[in-house]
Amino acid sequence: MIPRTKDYEEQDVMPTVQAIVNALAQGDLDRIPTLVDDMGSYKPEWLQQMREHIVEETGGIDVYGVPCTFRPNYEYKQLRFYPFTDGSGMACEYALTVSGDLNDWTLLLRFYYEGDSIRVEFEDLHIL
Repeated sequence: MIPRTKDYEEQDVMPTVQAIVNALAQGDLDRIPTLVDDMGSYKPEWLQQMREHIVEETGGIDVYGVPCTFRPNYEYKQLRFYPFTDGSGMACEYALTVSGDLNDWTLLLRFYYEGDSIRVEFEDLHIL
């Protein structure tokens, strides 16, 4: 769980999002379960297989903060938050990049508000 600051939840979760993206990029997959409260049905072996597939397909994943070179004629955000309609939390999508280039791999996380804390759930890593 991470501390929650009401009305600033997106800022509260950013260090966790950054750390998970960096762990994926650097192959430090054992770190990811320490950053989340719930891995769901995902096991470290699955994460390793997914990372190997991504590296094989793309050559590697950028760490958080590498500028994305994708510049379409519409508003595009590499990181998006989607508040739950019932106010219980939010979902997060982060489009992974390779050498700044967009690809189809997306990290999905869920954040649930529990009083003064935020529970972090690893939802998925997949191709959109």
